[in-house]
Amino acid sequence: AIVHFVSYSLILPWISSKTETQFKLEGKFRFSHARVRENAESMSFFGGDRTEKSKIQEKFKKVLSNLKILSFLYVPFQFYQKVAQYFPYVTILFVTLLMSYFQISPFHSGQSTEEKASLITYMLRLSLEPIYMMTQIYFLNSYVINVFSSSQRVGNFLDALNDLKNDSNDRNVKYVTYDSSPSSSIKFENVSCNTPNDNRLLSNFTFTLEQGEHAIIMGPSGCGKSSLMRILGGLWGISEGNCICPQGFKNIMFMPQKLYIVLGSLRDQILYPLVHSEKEFKTMKKDGSLKLIDMKIRNIIRSVSLGYILD
Repeated sequence: AIVHFVSYSLILPWISSKTETQFKLEGKFRFSHARVRENAESMSFFGGDRTEKSKIQEKFKKVLSNLKILSFLYVPFQFYQKVAQYFPYVTILFVTLLMSYFQISPFHSGQSTEEKASLITYMLRLSLEPIYMMTQIYFLNSYVINVFSSSQRVGNFLDALNDLKNDSNDRNVKYVTYDSSPSSSIKFENVSCNTPNDNRLLSNFTFTLEQGEHAIIMGPSGCGKSSLMRILGGLWGISEGNCICPQGFKNIMFMPQKLYIVLGSLRDQILYPLVHSEKEFKTMKKDGSLKLIDMKIRNIIRSVSLGYILD
C-alpha cells in the first residue's frame, strides 16, 4: 500500500509533467520541420541550410533527451500498474486451483445461501480475468503493427534518399564552379538542365555576363528563368556543359521569390543566416559584442530610411 501510494502521488505527476513537455517539444519539432519543407528554396538562396539544420537538430535532441527520461520511469511504471492490477486476481486464482486440486471446499457449514452465492459470483469473475488478460495481449498486436509500419516508412524514406543520391551520381550532375583566375565574368557554356522530375528546361544554353554589365531575363512562366538562378545559387545541377562564376561570387546573396521570415527578433532576421545559438548569444551579451552588433544594425536600418521601425 505504501509503495502504491508513493508511485501514484509522486511518480505519476512527474510522468504527467514530462509527457506534457514531450508533446510541446514534438510540436515545436514538427513545426520547424514543416517550415523547412515549405521554405526550402528561400532558405537555400539565403545560404541558411546549415543554420536551419542546426536548429532542427537542437530541437530533435531536446525531444530525444526528454523521451529518454520519460521512458526511464514510464515503462517500469506501466509494468507495475499491470502487476498491481492483476496480481490479486492471479493469486486468488492460484489458491482456488490449489483448493480444487486438493479437493478443499471453499464453503463451510456455517455459510448462508447469500454468502455462498456471493462467493460463486466472485469466483466466476475471477475465472474471467485470464480471458480479459489474453484479450489485452491480443490487442497489443495493433501497437506492434503500428511500430513496424512506422519503421517501414522510415526505411522507405532512407531508401529513397539513397536512390536519389545514386541517381545523381549516375547522371553525372555537375554544379556551378568558381574560377580562381582574375576573370570576373559569369559564363554558361552549352548548359543543359533538367528539373527534378527529369523534364528538360535548358539545352545547349550559352551566355556570358561581364563585370559592369546588366541583364534582364525575360520569358513566359516555366521557360527556365528561375532555373538559371537555382543553377547559379548551387541549388540545381546541370547535366551537360559548364557554369563558371568568379571566386567572389560565393559571397553574393540571392533574393528568393518567396519571402522568408525567421522565428526570432529583428536582429535574427537581419543577421540571417548568421543566427547564433543561445550559448553564443549569452557569451556575446557578457563580453559586450552584442551591443556593437546592434549598433551596426541600427545604422544599416537608418541608411535605408527605415529608422522609424526602431522607435
